[in-house]
Amino acid sequence: MKISLDELLNVKKAFITSITTLVFPIVRVNNQPIRKSKPGEMAIRLREIYLQKAN
Repeated sequence: MKISLDELLNVKKAFITSITTLVFPIVRVNNQPIRKSKPGEMAIRLREIYLQKAN
């Protein structure tokens, strides 16, 4: 599935998951802010849960 830049800049939540980044909120794309340009509560909470389970 492809997502356009306009669609990406208007998403409610965006984050990357991987072994090295765990759950990492995305707040900017191509130096443009995504919505409020700060991590959302869900991404922060997912990261906390991931860290708890990893330890």
